[in-house]
Amino acid sequence: MRPDSIVPTARPTMRLPIQSLGTRVIALVFWVWVLALGLYLLVGGMTGHHVAPVITGFVILVVAVLLGAFIPSTWRSICVTDQELLVPKGYRTIRVPVQDVAGVGLLYMTATRASLSGRSVGWYSYAWTVDGVRFKLRRLPYQQKPRWQAAGPAPKPSFWTGQSHAGNFDVVSWTDKDRLSRSPQGRRARLIYDRVGEIQGPNGFLATKALQKHEVSSARESSLWPLAYWSPDGEIGRIPQSA
Repeated sequence: MRPDSIVPTARPTMRLPIQSLGTRVIALVFWVWVLALGLYLLVGGMTGHHVAPVITGFVILVVAVLLGAFIPSTWRSICVTDQELLVPKGYRTIRVPVQDVAGVGLLYMTATRASLSGRSVGWYSYAWTVDGVRFKLRRLPYQQKPRWQAAGPAPKPSFWTGQSHAGNFDVVSWTDKDRLSRSPQGRRARLIYDRVGEIQGPNGFLATKALQKHEVSSARESSLWPLAYWSPDGEIGRIPQSA
């Protein structure tokens, strides 16, 4: 057989669940419980000719139906094939040609409004297209325990003080890089980064552009904006803040 007649073997599709197994099981069990409760009240009320349980059971069943529409989305996965990166977003899917992926990594996002709780602040996982468009790989951020909680007082982030901490909060020094890389967000980003890099090769957009390292502070997302980046190759840095 001539070498040019050999067909390369396709890589198996890489699947990364967007939710942990525990979260998916809990969501399913909760839905079953709500459904059973609604049926119990509805049937019991109809049997005993009581209006209140019938109405309550009906309302609970409506809630169960709405939850039932949501449950399948918790079992969806991010997929990387030789052709596409597919990222679930609600009930639709973001589809990006794998050769057009130009960045994968984490951004530390901080709140721009004091009214937001600290739950919105943390390291979010993203991918970037060659056009510079970024999209989340997971909705929830990784929130590392601040070192100042154990080491003593330090400048507090804006979700406690109500003020921007871009000037006095060193995210890079504060972050434990090893813990960040081992977090669910870090592991997911690294797996996608490695697979896309393997497919694209050393001259692909992921290697040559590395947009996860070139984010700008003005690229706000809703009421969040980026302070620092982390790349799966181990590099971490602060994003210069525009005036």
